[in-house]
Amino acid sequence: MGLWYQNGYTDPVYVAMLWFDSGCSGQPWRKSGWYLVAPGSSVEIVGANLKTIPDSNFAWFAQADWADGPCWSGDPAHNWYAIPHNAAFNQCYLDNSGCNAAYPFNAGTLGRSSIDWTIVLLQSGVAGRGFQGCSYGMAGQPTAHLLNSPSRRSSSPIGAGRRSRPARPTTTTAPARSPNAKWSMPSSDGLIAARTPVPLIAMSPATLIRR
Repeated sequence: MGLWYQNGYTDPVYVAMLWFDSGCSGQPWRKSGWYLVAPGSSVEIVGANLKTIPDSNFAWFAQADWADGPCWSGDPAHNWYAIPHNAAFNQCYLDNSGCNAAYPFNAGTLGRSSIDWTIVLLQSGVAGRGFQGCSYGMAGQPTAHLLNSPSRRSSSPIGAGRRSRPARPTTTTAPARSPNAKWSMPSSDGLIAARTPVPLIAMSPATLIRR
């Protein structure tokens, strides 16, 4: 059970995530990636009961083929988040170590009606622009016709030379807030960073987010 990505595109896709993490001080959000989703397969990136997660807001960005390739992107006016350009990463939102690029993420809110949610990636959009790519979300796990191909969890080793991710903080203490309050997505003003184009280079996968 959790948040799945299903690749209905013709080429490999790499996904970056912004997910609530009460262990991150200042801004309780964690950014991680790049999660490889092979063509015709599905990956569970967040392993959790989505009915009971502490905050249902999240954001994601995806690229096809290579760093700075065709993408699935969000609002370029508000949702730029700084992340590593071409390396595996797993760090709190305010930790910009190695973050030498920024991308316009898709912002979303998960419903509480299902323990699973799947985001299906269809046609990609133009590289380096906002509001690109065709995708949709649906309650439940990935559909059977793509699961006929070997499904892969993002925690599985994928190829040689994979970069390992740093260990997650062990603290789970959340900042005080009222029971019905929701954290807003962090502001991304000023996070657009210079990037060096790296065409046709494989991005390293990361491991499964557990909550």
